[in-house]
Amino acid sequence: MNLFRSEEHVIGWSSYDSDSHEAIMPVKNWGYVMGADLFSRRLEPDYLDHIDPYYEDWFDRLGELGRTGGFWRIEEEAMRDTAGGADQAASRQ
Repeated sequence: MNLFRSEEHVIGWSSYDSDSHEAIMPVKNWGYVMGADLFSRRLEPDYLDHIDPYYEDWFDRLGELGRTGGFWRIEEEAMRDTAGGADQAASRQ
């Protein structure tokens, strides 16, 4: 994660990718999103048992901030695929 003084500085950055424009948010918003159980409960022994509601909470927080466009849908699909894989791995134990 890179931190910039303003959105204009992000856009002027040599590695700026316009496909990720929707991910530009103030640090306060990132703190709110990253404070979701998906991240804060990772060390709990039953973390994988609750992964689906944790993902839902994370995407709900993004939605509250108006972050529901294509950039996040790609992430949501990938994470849901990962969650399914985690469920399968947990069931094999």
